[in-house]
Amino acid sequence: LMTLRHSLTPTRDMLGMVMRGAVPFVADTSLRSFRDVYDHSFQLLETIDNDRDRTSDVRDLYISLHSASTDNTIKVLTLVATIFLPLTLLAGIYGMNFTAGFFQPGSGDPLGFYILILAMFVISLGFVYYFKKSGWI
Repeated sequence: LMTLRHSLTPTRDMLGMVMRGAVPFVADTSLRSFRDVYDHSFQLLETIDNDRDRTSDVRDLYISLHSASTDNTIKVLTLVATIFLPLTLLAGIYGMNFTAGFFQPGSGDPLGFYILILAMFVISLGFVYYFKKSGWI
């Protein structure tokens, strides 16, 4: 559109000069034809400007929709990271090898592993409940 506009603008300007009488060798009988061509070039330039504005609006709409989609993706990734961060911390702490004197709740209990898994599940459900109540999910 810009190339077409740059090509048509000098033509319109030259036809305007012909209409004002700046070109002496144009006969008065031809002025009507030049006026018609000038009007058509003016209308084409207006159409090009309108199309350029519409194209710009469509591009802005696309960028806005793409931004909303990206925001939604980031929101989902944030939720997943927030839910799994405490679980990763607990798994990391209980995955360490310590000496016998270090206190790890449930490490000496045969049900300690299952208690830890239950605690992780409860934490996950707590976060999911909180996010649903907050309107994030």
